[in-house]
Parts: sequence; C-alpha cells; structure tokens
Amino acid sequence: MFIAAIIKMCFPIWWQEAGLFGFSLVTAYYGALRQAHFTRADQPVNIRPEAWSVEAGYTTELFSKKTYGALMYSQTADLVGAFPEARSIATLGTWFSNNIRLALEYVYDQDYPKTAPAQGGPGGTGRTSETYLIRLTYEW
Repeated sequence: MFIAAIIKMCFPIWWQEAGLFGFSLVTAYYGALRQAHFTRADQPVNIRPEAWSVEAGYTTELFSKKTYGALMYSQTADLVGAFPEARSIATLGTWFSNNIRLALEYVYDQDYPKTAPAQGGPGGTGRTSETYLIRLTYEW
C-alpha cells in the first residue's frame, strides 16, 4: 500500500537527456504533487516524497561490439523505511546483437540513519549495502 500510494502521487517533474559523441547525461527530479495521507503500522502517515538522479555514460565500439559504461547517483527524501537515502551504481555492458545486452552492475546503497524520523514505522537502519548484478536483457 505504501509504495502504491507513492506511485499514484508522483511523476517526473523534470527529466533531461543529452548525448554527444558517445557521451550521455541523464538527470531527473521526481516529486509528489501533493502530500500523501495513509496508514502504516496502524499509524497515520503524512509525507511529500521526492527523489532526484543523475547518470553519466559513454558508449563506444570495443572488439567489434557496441559497449557502454555508466555511473549513476540518486537520493530520496521523506521515504524512510521504503527506499535507501542514497544509491550509487556503476555499470559496464555490451550488446551481443541489436536486441540482446549483457551488463555487469555494482550498486552501493546508503540507508537513512537510525535517527531519521519515520512516520508510522521504523526509522532507517543506518546501514550500507553492496550488490553485484549480472543482467541479460532482451529488448523488442
């Protein structure tokens, strides 16, 4: 219910993409249009969440294959207990064909501190996490 309430009230307020000579830059800001009111753990919750991200990448031909690398950073606000406060991602990938892509990703998450106020639920954990992914994507 918590995530569904957030999705219903948020949309990209600002989104910008730019690319030149294989370099790319993508930025986005997401914010609630109005305050969300719902119940979580039998407690009333009133939040107005927001998030932003920036990603820089580069695509080139390497060993006769289209190859790319990207670095991304994002932050959230007012989403304690649902999303990490900050996330960094490093990606390296290649296309095997026009619609099949293999990517290796490293994800570093930083949760909200334990002292972060959370309405109707636990605060943050104050922890960090590292995730390694291998992703095979088929696009049509």
